[in-house]
Amino acid sequence: MQVKQLFFFLSACLFLSISAADAQDLDSLAFATAEYELQLYDGASEDAVSLLMAKASCQETAGLWTEALETYGRIPMFLLDGESRRDVTSGILRCQFNSGLYDEFETTLNEAMLMQIFSDDVCSMLESYMESHPVRLRNEDAALLLSAVPGFGHFYAGNPLQGIGHLALNGAVIAAGVASFCSGLYVCAFLGGGMVLARTHSQNSASAVKAVAEHNRDVLRNRCASMLDIVLRS
Repeated sequence: MQVKQLFFFLSACLFLSISAADAQDLDSLAFATAEYELQLYDGASEDAVSLLMAKASCQETAGLWTEALETYGRIPMFLLDGESRRDVTSGILRCQFNSGLYDEFETTLNEAMLMQIFSDDVCSMLESYMESHPVRLRNEDAALLLSAVPGFGHFYAGNPLQGIGHLALNGAVIAAGVASFCSGLYVCAFLGGGMVLARTHSQNSASAVKAVAEHNRDVLRNRCASMLDIVLRS
């Protein structure tokens, strides 16, 4: 029993020490970020680009993707050489991807390709990937219409298990309502059939639309992840 208690005590100590180390790292990153901003305020204009890039790097390390994206946006691209422009653009793409801004990611990537920020080989690989992997998104309105028949919207969204579940649930509610009505239990048929069906059917429709949105988000995430990998490997 004492050995078991000792084990739990040591495990708790280890967990607390790791948590404290993580908190200390975050505090250090926050301090560094504030220090870079202070230097930007007090420093010379020629140091602004390097300070902004250093600040954005700290924010990325801390997982502050939105804040890092804002910092990258403050960097004047026209002042940068070719390599620095690639680094900043890659940072912007990383932040947009990790923030879930997939449409903005593709817009930034297309603009970078048009401006020839990346090498010809990278642009060629990106164009080849885009041609071989066209975007195939599903329509939320179509899912809503199909969900008039419970489960069909989920089948369209590519989630058959949920579709079967909603079809079975709504079918059971309809069957219970019909059975109550045929037995002369009209109030039970109205309450247990009509009102419950209205609720389960509305949940079915909302869930179908959500399933399509999640499917589309996964498609865009996978597509952007592959393109980001091409950029970062260059």
